[in-house]
Amino acid sequence: MKKSSQSKLLLLEPSQGKTTTYEINTYVLKNLQTILISLIVATCVLTVIGLTAGVKYFSSLNENKVLHEQVKFLDGYTSSEATAKIQELQKSEKSIQELENYLQERGAHNPPPKVKEGVTGSQGMGGQFQPISNPTPFMGNFSENTRQLLQNIQLVPVGVPHNGQLNSRFGVRNNPFGGSGGEEHKGLDFKGAIGEPVRTTAGGEVVQAGVANGYGNAVKIKHGFNYETLYGHLSAVGVKVGQRVNAGDEIGKLGNTGRSTGPHLHYEVRLSGVPVDPERFLSLAR
Repeated sequence: MKKSSQSKLLLLEPSQGKTTTYEINTYVLKNLQTILISLIVATCVLTVIGLTAGVKYFSSLNENKVLHEQVKFLDGYTSSEATAKIQELQKSEKSIQELENYLQERGAHNPPPKVKEGVTGSQGMGGQFQPISNPTPFMGNFSENTRQLLQNIQLVPVGVPHNGQLNSRFGVRNNPFGGSGGEEHKGLDFKGAIGEPVRTTAGGEVVQAGVANGYGNAVKIKHGFNYETLYGHLSAVGVKVGQRVNAGDEIGKLGNTGRSTGPHLHYEVRLSGVPVDPERFLSLAR
């Protein structure tokens, strides 16, 4: 006799006072736990898949919203505003190029002039700190800040006044006229030939043009930020008091006037009336 594949399940219902009989497949009954676990796992997997799809969907919505706002912003960015931005960048590029050209013309990138062998001088440094200018805060206008930087640099001595060899440095030196003792040399001496051009190292106003005690024919120029330069022992003076000059302008001719042992240019840089070592201003290539 074939064994039945059905199992009977009796359920008693006390409220109705009766018993109900259910027939359940024996295979299903035996594997009910496994089937339930499989259904639970499948439900969890489907739930995760659904949540992931939902997150991606809402993420895409947010990305689309951001892109839409960016496109909307660009739509409101008119061609005139874009042109203005491009012009501002061009002005900045032009200002930077002008600054580079100025430093190139001043020889600021050239090596400092050679010093005659055996020439020594004080290399000490010190004194009260004197900034070139107050810090200028960046206001977001790069071209204007670059332009201001160029204007400031043009008022500070940069480069050499003459291309000759350095014959005497700043500081204490032996008396060049012989005898014992030494003297304080307040500038630099550039060796050269009489009549060679002497050029100012920064823009400013001529405050002295003529004979000065010990310097012979001399020119003194007042620059920005309390700087002054002096050019002594000239054979000829080419400017007048009150005249405005620019960096690189010829202001006289090299000579041998005043207290001098031979043709040369005596060059001084003064800050608030006090001589400082001009060698610090000759070149940026150090």
